Amino acid sequence: MKTSFSLKFYLRHTVQKDGKYKIYGRIIVNREKSEFSTDYFIAPTDWNEQAQAPIKDKKLDMALSKIKGEVIR
Repeated sequence: MKTSFSLKFYLRHTVQKDGKYKIYGRIIVNREKSEFSTDYFIAPTDWNEQAQAPIKDKKLDMALSKIKGEVIR
């Protein structure tokens, strides 16, 4: 049986006090999904929805890549 897997990051559109949104992750394995929250926040104008990554924040991009690596491992 073939296993399908995907991991996507997205913004939960619940605005925080400072106008930033919390970044969430969604794992899908064989059409079963599970969601988790990260401890990171970002302004919606600084988030690339298609790439599912921050536009300018390299530190945050590396942190999300680290999370992705830990999940895949």
